[in-house]
Amino acid sequence: MLRSVCPRAVAAAGALLVAASCSPGPPADPVAARLEEADRIIASVVEPVPGAPSTADEGRPGRYEPVPGIEPPVRQFVVGDEEGPARPGIVLVHTRWGLDAGMRDLARRFAERGFAVAVPDLFEGVVATSRISSEELVAGVGEERAIAILRAAVEALGAREGVDAERIGLLGISVGGIWGLRFAETHGGVAAIACDTTLLPDDPEAFPRIGVPLLLAVCDQRAAFDGAARDRIRRAAEQAGVPFEMAVIQGCGTDLFDSRAIGFNAVSEQEAFERVAAFFAARLGG
Repeated sequence: MLRSVCPRAVAAAGALLVAASCSPGPPADPVAARLEEADRIIASVVEPVPGAPSTADEGRPGRYEPVPGIEPPVRQFVVGDEEGPARPGIVLVHTRWGLDAGMRDLARRFAERGFAVAVPDLFEGVVATSRISSEELVAGVGEERAIAILRAAVEALGAREGVDAERIGLLGISVGGIWGLRFAETHGGVAAIACDTTLLPDDPEAFPRIGVPLLLAVCDQRAAFDGAARDRIRRAAEQAGVPFEMAVIQGCGTDLFDSRAIGFNAVSEQEAFERVAAFFAARLGG
């Protein structure tokens, strides 16, 4: 039995319950499916913020701790910030699914390359279990709050004794790339940004004005990033004056670091990881 339920989970489940009660057509199967979906959202809730730092994935590196200065409180997963010479850091902005095991594993892989990594939990302790619930959760995160959480996470990571505050990067996965770019436009505070399959405008006037190096990693088989589209994005970045790189990863269909995405390819994911790690090593120093 859960001791607490995140308000965002309740809101998401409630929206589904209302939709179920109003669904047209034969009532039995659609309603039952919606109710089951709502149950799965509630079942995915974890304690939103522990009272003190706590372990995640027993026996493996990393821990949960609160993001300083955020109310209502949210947690973050932190790994690779051990004592020693100051190292570069990465704030990882998770996928539409939330701060799940895949995101924690990705953070650990970057930590093994010498980065301190923080993954703020924008969904306040909820992990989506289906596309329906993930869409509800994404819609429930207001841009203002998402940016405030990212700003606090960046500042907290840079304040750690073993981290160089001048060498903080940000990696946004899928929808996380959108939030990350908005943060960089409005607040800065990072030295480099990488995005996984984030749709960037091909209009120079609309291109994000971030002023720091930007890497966009895309799948070669995704229609939205065909050769012509990639060329337009490159030209827009150049005309906007943004230091821009694009890594075109072969053999995948959609998001590179999302194992639930259609067309996910583990070999392509590893190639994308190497490209992103090399980008941060070059831009932040590793």
